[in-house]
Amino acid sequence: MNEALRESLSAVMDGEGDDLALRRLLARSEDAELRATWSRYHLARDALTGHAAAVSVDISGAVRQAIDAEA
Repeated sequence: MNEALRESLSAVMDGEGDDLALRRLLARSEDAELRATWSRYHLARDALTGHAAAVSVDISGAVRQAIDAEA
């Protein structure tokens, strides 16, 4: 992900993005790296503002696969 896209993402998240920044993000909305960065930025912002959500980890699938592999 290039610097211009990172800056657009940051600006939009801060409510300071213009139409160009929003169009730039929407054009790459299927990009896995952009989506992961969006998630990390939101987690960081929420943690810094005291709005962090509880993290849920579901290991049931991995446990089931391990049990099936041993059977």
